[in-house]
Amino acid sequence: MSDTVLRDDGTNGASANGWRLALPLAVAQITIASDSPVPINEQICRTLRNAIVTGDLPVGTLLPTSRELAQALSVGRNTVVAAYSRLIAEGYLHSKFRRGTRVAAPPQSPGLTGSAQDLGASGNASDDPGPAVEIGYQGQRTLESLQHADYDRMFGINAPDPTLYPRAPLGRLLMDAFGRSQLGENDSQTAWRRFQEAIAAHFRQARGVNCAPGQVIPIAGGSAALDLAARLLLDPGHAVLVEDPAPIEVRAAFRAAGARLFPMPCDSSGADPAAAKGPPPRLIYVSPSLNFPSGVQMSAARRVAVLDAANASGAAIFESDGYAELLYTGSRLSAIQGIDQHGRVLYYGSLKNTLGPHIRAGFLVVPPNLVDAFSRMAHRVGCVPESFVLTAVAGLIESNQYALHVKKIRAAYSQRLKLMADTCRSLLPETYVTEPHGGFHLTLGLPDDIDAEAVAAAAARQGLAVESLSRSFAGKRPANGLVIGFGAIPDRLIETAVRRLASILRESAAKQVA
Repeated sequence: MSDTVLRDDGTNGASANGWRLALPLAVAQITIASDSPVPINEQICRTLRNAIVTGDLPVGTLLPTSRELAQALSVGRNTVVAAYSRLIAEGYLHSKFRRGTRVAAPPQSPGLTGSAQDLGASGNASDDPGPAVEIGYQGQRTLESLQHADYDRMFGINAPDPTLYPRAPLGRLLMDAFGRSQLGENDSQTAWRRFQEAIAAHFRQARGVNCAPGQVIPIAGGSAALDLAARLLLDPGHAVLVEDPAPIEVRAAFRAAGARLFPMPCDSSGADPAAAKGPPPRLIYVSPSLNFPSGVQMSAARRVAVLDAANASGAAIFESDGYAELLYTGSRLSAIQGIDQHGRVLYYGSLKNTLGPHIRAGFLVVPPNLVDAFSRMAHRVGCVPESFVLTAVAGLIESNQYALHVKKIRAAYSQRLKLMADTCRSLLPETYVTEPHGGFHLTLGLPDDIDAEAVAAAAARQGLAVESLSRSFAGKRPANGLVIGFGAIPDRLIETAVRRLASILRESAAKQVA
């Protein structure tokens, strides 16, 4: 019997090495000491047991058969059978006919040599692990900005309803496009061009976006679009005007580029560049179709004012239009990009809200002189959607199924917004309900004696993803209030969820009085 099972020089046989290459790493690194007083089956048990406890062999990992492992270790098959049997009896493994032997959840046992909680990131126990590596300040701010995209809890903000995704038509297109890509029939350039043409045609009609197909840059999502714009347009110290309120991930993206941010207050007509203070901006961020979280739509006059401000300072405009397809009330106005005569607007459109977050496909429309730079950078940082996804989405748009789908879900979400607003007015009489022009959320004004931050924290503990209104403001402190989502809540559960929120509000008010 060999002292060491793994031999770099291959002297333990080509067959054993062949098996070892196919094994999980923790199994492939098993060594057997023939001169040890510990029986070989116990040596195998100890190694596998520790690998399971430390997470090197995750729950559900399929282990090699006893014959395969015995051949790889150059030991008798009965030795491996004995080791497996013991670990099954201890609860570390489970075995089913025709499904093999797999790792089970490790039981709690005082006899273990270590636990995942007791080990450092390297997997080695240490009495003095040294100072912990900490997340940087900017990283912490960025992580905070991701908290309100909550798809798993009631009132999840910006969360669409998964039951409304176009599963059947889009699923067929995805399967067909994926199959063709595996056969080499769907190259990336063809998929890219087809997506560009479909997007340019659809959004010219739907939003008045005026562009050639080549100006459309496929992008994985809103965060990727902001990051791409910041990388290419901003240097440290550049001034950026950001409409206020705005999603906090917007400010996080521009801060990460070293920009100085200045709030641009919003009123009932949208963001007002005349009310902003600061030096001439390099970039102006607006969402004219639907401001988050106020739900206000920018007026036609204010859109012209934003363009004039950009022209006066030589600034670019980042026009975020992610909810363009989900407007329920208000005017149907052309995108700012459609009235831009000087090539200053970067227009971002999203497909996440209509097709679901699993379809990581959106787009940026950029001025002609920026096409090459944005295309190259998008590929360089890896924020371009998969080719088969682009092909499938293009097919959905070309067949007119996308337009029909948008019409269907717009009606469904509009009815749900009304139901949510009416339920809140009935069960939360102490709040003031503000309905947006579109999107998946509404706002609740709270009495001054209720702490919105405390309510949001208490709601999170009970599975409700509400958010304090103040999180989205950088300038003047807003009225006391909450932002709640309605997109992913089935109609039948709305009343239950609102009653739970009402209970939290009553408890918070009682604590304030006490």
